[in-house]
Amino acid sequence: VGGSAGVGGSAGVGGSAGVGGSAGVGGSAGAGGSAGVGGSAGVGGSAGVGGSAGVGGTAGVGGTAGVGGSDGGVDAGCACSGVCLADGGCVECTSNVHCAGPRPTCDVGSGVCVECLPGAQDACDAGLYCTSTRRCVAGCKSDLSCASGQCLPSHDCGWCLGDLECAAGRRCGAGLCQAPCGADAGSCASGFACCGGRCVDVASDPTFCGSCDAGCVGTQLCGAASCANSVVSSLCAVPSAAVLLDGFAADDDAGVAIGAGLAATCTPPVTFHLVQPDAGYFNAVTGQPVRPGELYVVAGGRYVQRVANYLEVSGAAHLTFTSDEQEVRVLRPDGGLVVQTPISALSESHDYFVVQLITTANRIPVLGVYGFTVIGTRMAAWYVINTVLPNRSSATQRWYLVEWTDMNANQSPDGADTWRLVSSGP
Repeated sequence: VGGSAGVGGSAGVGGSAGVGGSAGVGGSAGAGGSAGVGGSAGVGGSAGVGGSAGVGGTAGVGGTAGVGGSDGGVDAGCACSGVCLADGGCVECTSNVHCAGPRPTCDVGSGVCVECLPGAQDACDAGLYCTSTRRCVAGCKSDLSCASGQCLPSHDCGWCLGDLECAAGRRCGAGLCQAPCGADAGSCASGFACCGGRCVDVASDPTFCGSCDAGCVGTQLCGAASCANSVVSSLCAVPSAAVLLDGFAADDDAGVAIGAGLAATCTPPVTFHLVQPDAGYFNAVTGQPVRPGELYVVAGGRYVQRVANYLEVSGAAHLTFTSDEQEVRVLRPDGGLVVQTPISALSESHDYFVVQLITTANRIPVLGVYGFTVIGTRMAAWYVINTVLPNRSSATQRWYLVEWTDMNANQSPDGADTWRLVSSGP
């Protein structure tokens, strides 16, 4: 077994003279000898099973670039500055661990490090999306990128809130992404003015109200080209109203009646139109209003009207209704209690309702009108039409909370009922 020409002699399995050494399995250079397993001519030796670089690399199983080495399945004989593949090919990367800096992502299909990957793997920062050339550029990447919930194929947001919701090189003006305007750019359509490189409607834009040099302060609204405080007396200041329908008959009837009241009472008359829930005036998921330039009329509470729900959840509403199994509470945004009453005290002849004018964070004025019950919303609409609008000059508060009691049991609003002003506030 250890002789000069033992098992695996001059043409043996593993090397020039035997499995483990020059003369035989256990010969002078046997296992553990100068050329044993793992030695210069071992199982991975010059003529061994694994060829010139053996199964595991230069000197045997577990060698420098073999299985378990710096990159699995790599051929150590590959002359490559990137990552060598088992078939001798060469790529820049096979996973993100090989990429860094401005190109942190591996495009596995091409084996190249890129800035980003388009589609579901898009990891570009907010306000950016990944192009087909694997670059992050300005624009929305999905509906979730837009306050409106609508990302257009052009990567502009439908009804933008600012330039960050527009594709590269475009500006947000009058709620729409447009090409820049100015001396070195295009002009604006009729009825719009070029202010700050964007086309705006100075009749209703609170940032450029009346002219490019005039802007409204804080929560002021812009109506008829002039700023007005966001109080109920300013209801007629905005020349156009959008009545938001929610599909619930009592709410829709109340909203239509208020729109008609604005048209009949305001001078000049406020024009109004009806807006279906899917018309894009608000985010279909969050309820956030997104279309500027009009007064939103929202009749109905948060359980059906999505905009009413958004205003309460976001803290923009001046008053909110909340309840449990025993009582109803009307609260301020800071949690301050305005009214607390047993649920059993509310009926088809008695309710509380709120009338409030709210300016959203994106400067859209919203008239919110609703009671705790269905009949309360009906009564609120009647109160706006017959009490608030005819006497609007004295309605200098942002919100009014009213208690209604049907005194003649006809479940209809009339002069015989009592309308007690519970509270109001700035």
